[in-house]
Amino acid sequence: EPVWRNAKAVEGLKTGKGEKPDFVTNFRVAEDGDNWYFAAEAFADAPRCKVTNRDGFLWEDDCVEFAVTTPKGDYYHFIVNANGALYDAYGMGVGFDYKGELKVVRTADRYVVELRAPVKEMEFDTVGAGGDWGVFLARGFQTDDPKSHRSANLFGGYAHNPLTYGKAVFAKDGR
Repeated sequence: EPVWRNAKAVEGLKTGKGEKPDFVTNFRVAEDGDNWYFAAEAFADAPRCKVTNRDGFLWEDDCVEFAVTTPKGDYYHFIVNANGALYDAYGMGVGFDYKGELKVVRTADRYVVELRAPVKEMEFDTVGAGGDWGVFLARGFQTDDPKSHRSANLFGGYAHNPLTYGKAVFAKDGR
């Protein structure tokens, strides 16, 4: 997508204890007025992913999370694992069925996720309409212990609390 041309990698994920995680993830976020674009490059030699169905418990797998809060204060939540399975929700309800584009590519040492989310599905005409938008970016990493799932996010917040999202600020060219 041309929108990625000038999008810079977002770094600085922290665990719930405020520590730098021992897994590497690079995020990118862009917009073109009509769509939000989210990308993640999640390094993992052998990502642990069991879920293959839509709206499954992806947070129990290796996964990346993107969420956006609208100027109205509501939010849309997307989780994607290395299998390409998608969890999409409006708030905490899974009744929202995202109709954008999703692409997942796996290589030997990482998986890359790109997601395009049309703003019209969020009941706005453009990204710039209506005021401030916020974003939440996170990575979940499953360890050898099935009861131990580690995660880190960019703003120290919680996916289901849009008040903890970072404010989305872009240059005029979508960066």
